[in-house]
Amino acid sequence: MSGGERLPPEGRLDLDWEELFLSLDATRMRDRLAGLPFQCQEGWAQGRDCDVPPSWSGVERVVIGGMGGSAIAGDLAADLAAGQRAGPVIAVRDFSLPFSLNRHTLFVACSYSGATAETLSLFEQARGYGTPMLVVTGGGPLGQAALDYGIPRLLVSAAGEPRSAVGFTLMMLLGVLDQCGVVKTSGKDATAAIEAVAREVCRCGVESPDRNNPAKELARRLQGKLVVVYGGGWLTGMARRWKTQPKCGHFMRLFLSCCTMRWRVLTGAPRVTRTRWCWY
Repeated sequence: MSGGERLPPEGRLDLDWEELFLSLDATRMRDRLAGLPFQCQEGWAQGRDCDVPPSWSGVERVVIGGMGGSAIAGDLAADLAAGQRAGPVIAVRDFSLPFSLNRHTLFVACSYSGATAETLSLFEQARGYGTPMLVVTGGGPLGQAALDYGIPRLLVSAAGEPRSAVGFTLMMLLGVLDQCGVVKTSGKDATAAIEAVAREVCRCGVESPDRNNPAKELARRLQGKLVVVYGGGWLTGMARRWKTQPKCGHFMRLFLSCCTMRWRVLTGAPRVTRTRWCWY
């Protein structure tokens, strides 16, 4: 802790101190988080307005190629598809596709910058298969290639890092996948989800007092700890994001599935001292 950080009498860091956030969040990520409901609303509208070719109604599998923050939406969409027992949605983070594609597979290239080398490589491979394709990007070479080859594209118009545009990318994808019949998301469900996000933004925002703010409570409990994140079912992708999020604190994070926890980890848990379990 630096000498400028304010500690109340009981010795706890004051998480309601505005200057603390100004010093730790120089890029103002908090403002982009506050805009998440608007992102989701705009992304859903764009996804629903996408002119989906009639042939996409025969799609049985979706492959989403992307890296880093641009691949978050792929993980979350895959979890939703699995929960509906729908056709598989698979996220690929690599230079090469691990399997072949066909006319019943929709390939989605996601790159916020439009210049990610791995995503561009996957894009060219998918194009070679003649499979249905969609591009989700902020522009760059990928956006131009979509124009050149007449491939439908959705433009992400969010400032900041790819991870802070997840509201756009996820809801865009869900709007398109609903039209294809792969992952069902009704307008009513989308509206309810966006309203729930808006409530959580208010509850967990910087302005919400420490005593009523679950995000600040969790941050305090995790301070200085080695964090192991477990997730399963439709929360698997969320758990992965906690592990791989590079800017959510200067501490090490691990991610394991709940099945791994059951069979591999709990047997050793009684031998681990000074361990705290937080369930959310």
